[in-house]
Amino acid sequence: MTDTQTTPHVSAPSTTAGAAPITAPSTSAAVTTPQKALVAPLWLRFLQGLSGVGLIIGFFMPWIKLGETVSLSGFSLVLTGGLEQLSPPSRGLIFSIPLIGLALLASSIKGFRGLGWAGLATGILIGLVGMYTLITAFLDSTGIGMWLVSGCALLAMGTGALALRLSKGR
Repeated sequence: MTDTQTTPHVSAPSTTAGAAPITAPSTSAAVTTPQKALVAPLWLRFLQGLSGVGLIIGFFMPWIKLGETVSLSGFSLVLTGGLEQLSPPSRGLIFSIPLIGLALLASSIKGFRGLGWAGLATGILIGLVGMYTLITAFLDSTGIGMWLVSGCALLAMGTGALALRLSKGR
């Protein structure tokens, strides 16, 4: 007894007009489709983990420095209230920063599918809270002269950009 190959040999068609592509006979009726990767690439997981560690470390580093003697970290802002402008909800958001950092670090280690959404939500949330804080501090500490100078600078920048755009068309 000899072993012989049991699959039929597929030959090329003799004419090219109307010929279908040559395919090997399938051994099963079910066609497998490629599945999406459940884990993010290693370099992306590393960068996201790095951002989580940065959030945790940055929470304990100085945020506000007033001269050489007074320095407030995110941790001290949460514990002491820090500034009068920080209401209890803002202190709660500040306290959530190291917790979000831990969540980012954990998701990067495990490589969950929600890694992208976690990073995007973190960046948007912290960015919006930071912008709100900067804008309110700016509004509370500036006078009408600063507003006039800032507004005119924005107007000059806009008209300059528009003039450059219009001159390219000529």
